Amino acid sequence: MKYFNLEKENGLVIITLNGIKELNLFNWEILNEFYDILSQLDKDRDVRIIIITGKGKKAFSAGTDLHVELKLNESTGKKWSELGHKITRKIETLSVPVFCVVNGYALGGGMEIVMACDIIIASKDAKFGLPEVKYGIIPGWGSISKLSRMIGKCNAMEIILSGEMIDARDACKIGLVNRIVENPLEEAKSLARKMLENGPLSLKFSKKLINETFYENIENALKTESEYFSKCFSTEDQKEGMKSFFEKRKPKFKGK
Repeated sequence: MKYFNLEKENGLVIITLNGIKELNLFNWEILNEFYDILSQLDKDRDVRIIIITGKGKKAFSAGTDLHVELKLNESTGKKWSELGHKITRKIETLSVPVFCVVNGYALGGGMEIVMACDIIIASKDAKFGLPEVKYGIIPGWGSISKLSRMIGKCNAMEIILSGEMIDARDACKIGLVNRIVENPLEEAKSLARKMLENGPLSLKFSKKLINETFYENIENALKTESEYFSKCFSTEDQKEGMKSFFEKRKPKFKGK
């Protein structure tokens, strides 16, 4: 494994993302490796609970490396969105509970990975956001379809349409985060160990039923999201949005 570290202990597995720079950014290679790891763990009957976290305290993940999205067009944009959906749906459909431990930033695709997990525990300095609209695109890994279900329509509208970050306290208040603690990884381990004392099949069946009743027609919703995400990469706004990021200036969008 090039971008991830795995620790296994009595049915508990900790996956630590060690992505690009201190922000644990994503690219094609990282996402494909992530999916392979999740698929392997899904087949391992000794795995009963998974914890996903990021290396360091600066960020769980600040999302996609914008150098990747800068090169996308409508066709490759759809493939990128579909790969993100593949990862998040894999997390959601794993038969075992999945915790997410968030230190620092969880932005864009990083926040969408967080949203796919079952229990989210954050540090006090954690920050969440979907800044895609600032770059002339939309979130493309599931949050358009899922966030309103998680935190309500109005809260989802504000986060997605503003592109601004919210802190851990506000995230907990609206139901995006379960707990805010000083040491989120140790808290996650402690809660996971308590869950390991429960019936394995009870945990699996409960997760499956909660997810199946929570989402309605999610696959169709994700397909539509990919189509609109990819269309963004045929617009002038997308090119201006990402160009302005690298030039460290405010974008001048034209609505084209």
